[in-house]
Amino acid sequence: MRFIGHRGASHTLPENTVRSVRGALQAGLGFEVDLQLLVDGTVIVLHDDTLERTAIDSAHCGPLLCRPVGGLALAELQCVRVGDESHSEPVPLFAQVLEELKLASVLHGSVHCFAELKSEQSHHDSPFDAQLAEAAAAVVGSAGVTPDQLTWISFSLAGCIGMKRRMPGHRVLLVAHVASEAEALEIASLAASAGLDGIDLNADAAIVTSGLVAWLHARDMLVAVWVWRAPASNDVPSVWSAMEAAGGGGV
Repeated sequence: MRFIGHRGASHTLPENTVRSVRGALQAGLGFEVDLQLLVDGTVIVLHDDTLERTAIDSAHCGPLLCRPVGGLALAELQCVRVGDESHSEPVPLFAQVLEELKLASVLHGSVHCFAELKSEQSHHDSPFDAQLAEAAAAVVGSAGVTPDQLTWISFSLAGCIGMKRRMPGHRVLLVAHVASEAEALEIASLAASAGLDGIDLNADAAIVTSGLVAWLHARDMLVAVWVWRAPASNDVPSVWSAMEAAGGGGV
């Protein structure tokens, strides 16, 4: 079972920062980051569609923090800092965290990134900006990041299908938040029918069962699981053990 740091090492460091990514890699883990597209085509690392929650010491930026980043250009973000009081940094670019991934690959061997293509809603039929997939794929291509170093994930089925068409060599997993094993099997069937490589579900022993994992593995598909925003009630050793017992591949 491979551990992937949610938004980097977000349990101990500010989420979706270069510092958090480094923290995960230095701990021998992979990392997951969320991707958003700016109006000028730049791909940044950010979970929310605004900077209001994660920006610090940016009062002078005014209403910009409340505006959807999809309508902003990189030049407008120069005043914004993210992180915490001990260390702040500019809003990270996807290209920057991929450089951290490549460096760690040289220093530590096998490391991995889960890159989430954000969609409008956390549901498989959510609308999706195809320009995000195109721009993110271009960043990965320019960085020379290989399929064994990066997996694409998204709640949007259309986004997953689009990325699989663009980068067929890379694994693409459909993310879902489900309430039962039956719902999980529905998501798994959707992913299988779409030619995707697996699914990424909320970590819950009642949902990610050995039966579900066996169903996926029989079709050469992967199962990963995700946890809530830190501190997460499902990011604990008992849940990790349950996922490992079920045969899950990533936490």
